[in-house]
Amino acid sequence: MAESEVSEFPFRAPRLSLLVLFWHPVVNALSAFNWLFFVSDETNLLGSQLSRAHIAFNVIGALTYLLISAVLIFWPYRFGAFMLGKTRRNRLVLGAILVYFTHILPCWMIEFSIIWNYGWFTVVQGTSFILLTMSFLVETLVVWLGYVWQMAGFMQQNYGNTVFGRGSSTK
Repeated sequence: MAESEVSEFPFRAPRLSLLVLFWHPVVNALSAFNWLFFVSDETNLLGSQLSRAHIAFNVIGALTYLLISAVLIFWPYRFGAFMLGKTRRNRLVLGAILVYFTHILPCWMIEFSIIWNYGWFTVVQGTSFILLTMSFLVETLVVWLGYVWQMAGFMQQNYGNTVFGRGSSTK
């Protein structure tokens, strides 16, 4: 195979921001279907408070995604060529973090408690739980790494080498 054939290969993998942009509505929709077809029908078993919390976090998560997170996630995709890599990363991660705390984490905890306490009942419930678990695992890692990254920079900036005895700024 000639070198020119390799460089003209038309396949280009989708950007991470597009994957994240379309992943969250799918997870939110399946979580809403889970509420509609299972959680709302089983208030005798689960209680009305759990059902209300589930739909509340679905609505809060959907609104947060539609009004804030989708913009933050789409921005680096659309105008990434004009941004620094750090800016693209920070906007994408911030959009994902907002969805994580307003939808993924609370809904995963609710659905995990349902499965743990009452078992697996429907295919929609199982599919919703599996997708929420995948999102929970990946985004927990993203949130944790983002936190560690920011805190390491903060510690270095405020308590760098001089404070811990490797040098002296007063000498």
